[in-house]
Amino acid sequence: RDRVRIVAIDNTFRFFINDQLVRLCLPDDPDGESTFFLGECEGGHMADVWLDDSLPVGRIGVAVETQRKEEAVTVIFDNVLVLSPDSAEFSLTEATNP
Repeated sequence: RDRVRIVAIDNTFRFFINDQLVRLCLPDDPDGESTFFLGECEGGHMADVWLDDSLPVGRIGVAVETQRKEEAVTVIFDNVLVLSPDSAEFSLTEATNP
């Protein structure tokens, strides 16, 4: 069973899969796009943290893309649980040390 966790504190976002921090391919141009392909971050840079002041609240979404356009993809979720920790009890130290 795989676990996806997103820790968002103020404008700082960290993403984890099975308690391992996921590095992100972020675009160098704020209005541009970046793509992670064959182990390379094209049009951007790799980062452990995503900073974004434009998201005071949010929603959860998942996207899946394949390397080959003709490949069909099926994504199945089971036992999805979404938690929102009380900010008074959750610290940045806890977020960076899962």
